[in-house]
Amino acid sequence: MAGPPGSAESVPGTLQRTLLAVLLLNEGHALHFDALIEELWGVELPARPREALTAQVARLRRTLERREPGIAGRLRQRSHGYRLDVGDDELDAASFRRLRTDARRTEDPWRASFLLNRALALWSGPALADVRHGPITRAAVEQLEDARRQVHAALIQVDLDTGRADRVVEDIELLIARYPLHEPFYDQLMRALCDLGRPAEAVGVYHRARGRLLRDLGVEPSPALQRRLHTTLSADRSA
Repeated sequence: MAGPPGSAESVPGTLQRTLLAVLLLNEGHALHFDALIEELWGVELPARPREALTAQVARLRRTLERREPGIAGRLRQRSHGYRLDVGDDELDAASFRRLRTDARRTEDPWRASFLLNRALALWSGPALADVRHGPITRAAVEQLEDARRQVHAALIQVDLDTGRADRVVEDIELLIARYPLHEPFYDQLMRALCDLGRPAEAVGVYHRARGRLLRDLGVEPSPALQRRLHTTLSADRSA
């Protein structure tokens, strides 16, 4: 996900991209020197870590200034670290959260669908794919990807609740391929197939999920997915 002008995706060099990404993730709050050093180098520290960090910050300032004059002044040193001043309207991550929240609050399913689609349109690939993953970025990737899954699931639910099951079957299959251990997508696929009058295929989806969970995690499907199976079988017998 992108940030303000001069965002991580347009900055050369892994260290530079990582430094910018971490500062953006902290959204205007200062990060301690030690946290930044750990994020950039991990255990493979340079001989003089603080001086190396200062050099990377100076390079980043020059890079930002070349891209947009005046923006380098927003990268500020504080007594214990650095911060980058940014506005909510400059961060895709903040826009994504705002759209997701607005979608949850609206009672209009069509507006919810519009907002959720806008949120997903902010993504161009995996979160923070081109930076070094230290403690801060790893945690951010996990949070962002989880939020992305939730938005996908919410959008599918809107379609299911408004009688548009035919629109989501292929999309859910793609999501299962990306997140093969995420049970809610199997649940939604089973419901979609049942809504389309294809309960036998829905049962097959359950067994596919069960096989994957047993093979990869050694666990049975959750009670929620088992209830979906029982509902599907009951509906099939009464048809």
